[in-house]
Amino acid sequence: GKPVLDPLMGHSKAVTCGMYSPNGKRIVTGSNDCKVVMWDAATGKQVQDPLTGHHGPIRTLTFALDGSCFVSISTDNTICFWHGTSGELMGPPLDISPGIPWSIAFHPSSKMYALGTRANKILLSDVETRTLLRQTNEGHTDPVTAICFSPSGEYVYSASADRTIRQWD
Repeated sequence: GKPVLDPLMGHSKAVTCGMYSPNGKRIVTGSNDCKVVMWDAATGKQVQDPLTGHHGPIRTLTFALDGSCFVSISTDNTICFWHGTSGELMGPPLDISPGIPWSIAFHPSSKMYALGTRANKILLSDVETRTLLRQTNEGHTDPVTAICFSPSGEYVYSASADRTIRQWD
């Protein structure tokens, strides 16, 4: 229960999310300052200058399971894909309006992701091409607040403000 590192200082506003890379070498944090910061997990030092691409506070972050990339979701209704090691932006931010992204999960293969939206939908998209593969049109009646894949990748589970949890193939 004792601190291992000094506090990580690098954001100018409240830190809203953070995550370890799958290999445990990096920590990535997002903030209300609209920036993402990559840290060396062993030293607590910033790996580079803060990453910019959003114009609104960062809501959530998640890594692809293979560590090849990570995604940030912002209140500006965009998703940014970042290279998992270098932190380089992998193309322009994706505008998800009017869906307004709320939650995201990578498929175990790291080749696709599922996105839960405030418009009560689940979007399944290809990571490399960023194209929409499938969208639910029925199911939840309120925003999809959490989403995850089964370990096999066969199913997507979604939780909603409508007080239901659904399973999708």
